[in-house]
Amino acid sequence: MKKDDRVSKLIDKLASDTKNGVIIWQRFLSIKENNDHNRLIHFFCENLFLEGETITEEISYYAIYKGGLIFVFTLNGDYNSNSEYLLTIQKDHNSLLKALNPDYSFKSDIKRLIYLIETQISDNDDFLDKLLED
Repeated sequence: MKKDDRVSKLIDKLASDTKNGVIIWQRFLSIKENNDHNRLIHFFCENLFLEGETITEEISYYAIYKGGLIFVFTLNGDYNSNSEYLLTIQKDHNSLLKALNPDYSFKSDIKRLIYLIETQISDNDDFLDKLLED
């Protein structure tokens, strides 16, 4: 299977697993607050981009999945169309980060995934149900 096919298939799987609650995402902003290892990951992620790219932490995400980490970075922007998106994986704590779309391809697919992630993170329905249980 060609690399582009594998990346496309992975994005579809991540979208499906996000929708079904199999993957639980967090904002990248929170990774540096947890522990020393996470702060180290944050440092390496920030320094992954050598051409002046800047991670927009508030709309970048990560998830622990199948023993590794998946990152979805929004670069140089916000929710507008000028932003670039980078899908990155790290198979375990000892391996390097690997950008799956270093040319920023799959923009619309990753944007769709970000929408699902943001919907999951911002979903208050479960909390509202808990508030109403008593």
